[in-house]
Amino acid sequence: MRTIRTGQPQYQSGRRRRSPVTSAAARGDRIRRGRGKPAPIIIILAIIALVFFCWLFGRGCGGGKEEKALEALRTYVSHVNKLLEKSSALAVQFENVRGDAKNLSRENIKEKFDRMIADVREIRYRADKMAVPVKARRAHPFLEVGLRLVYSGVSYFSQGLLDVIDNKSQEKGTARCVEGLTDLILGDEALAEFKRDLQNSLKSSESGELGIIKVADVVPFVPNKDDALPGNVSRYLSAFRETSAGQVIRGVAVTDLSLSPAATGRTKTGVSVLPYSKNFAVSVTVQNQGNQVEKNVTVTVTLNIETETTPQQLTKKITKLEPNETATILFEDLKPDSSGIKTNIIRVKAGPVKDEKNLENNVRETRFVMRPRDRL
Repeated sequence: MRTIRTGQPQYQSGRRRRSPVTSAAARGDRIRRGRGKPAPIIIILAIIALVFFCWLFGRGCGGGKEEKALEALRTYVSHVNKLLEKSSALAVQFENVRGDAKNLSRENIKEKFDRMIADVREIRYRADKMAVPVKARRAHPFLEVGLRLVYSGVSYFSQGLLDVIDNKSQEKGTARCVEGLTDLILGDEALAEFKRDLQNSLKSSESGELGIIKVADVVPFVPNKDDALPGNVSRYLSAFRETSAGQVIRGVAVTDLSLSPAATGRTKTGVSVLPYSKNFAVSVTVQNQGNQVEKNVTVTVTLNIETETTPQQLTKKITKLEPNETATILFEDLKPDSSGIKTNIIRVKAGPVKDEKNLENNVRETRFVMRPRDRL
């Protein structure tokens, strides 16, 4: 190929010209180096943002978990309180039956203890099946142990007492009663420890709200620990070694009779004098003096007016009377004579109940005259 040259002279400086290709590559390197500097800052900012969002999200989730844990503890305490209240009610029943057993028949004693044992068994079952939150896991075993000891304590004591009543081995009966009372004392201590431990967990909770929640009080089955000493148990059982102990005794009695309006004086012959009143009433109190539960006890009030042949009579029933329990009934709609001359005779009769032997205290009677209205 032919090269055409111009006529103008060509000059060169002392500075060498860079190749266009080389200059472009250098500029690219500078650009790449300049753009690479912000990369670490962006990564750091991204990491900080990621950490912040993780912390924020984790806090929300943790707060939800904490609230669920507190709610579970509140629910647990509510359920536990119901069990402790039932246990306390049974403790009161146990003390009442133990103290009054010598006045009860064998059948009554067995029936009452069997009912208590069944109730304790139900409480134990509910406690064993209960969901236990983390903050109550330290305390809950005391509840389980305490109820187990209460169950065995009531069972052993009742069996030992029935053995003595049945004239079986006195030594074994006494030993069983001692074992039963000892188990009950240990059960009382375990339940008390459960209450203390659970209450402390509530007070130390992060939620101040739980600190004011109260765990139900625990009533002991054996308030006096000395009752479990062999000598004291033997003395207690001595009353049941008598031939009459545990035998069926049935009987009711009228223990009080009062009139309204009340008497304001007496006649020369000792008859009560009542002021005139349109609203006359007779109040009768009846007591079950046997050792059996009596049901549908009839109480009859009869008003006889002197010289009149037709008496006025009212009858009511007492639905149920426990041994030694009393009930008061009010009778109205009786119309006594109010002339101030004729004597009114009130006769009250309770029962008799089946197989009752003493009938002398089933009846009471009182006499009175009522002043006429014009003498008010």
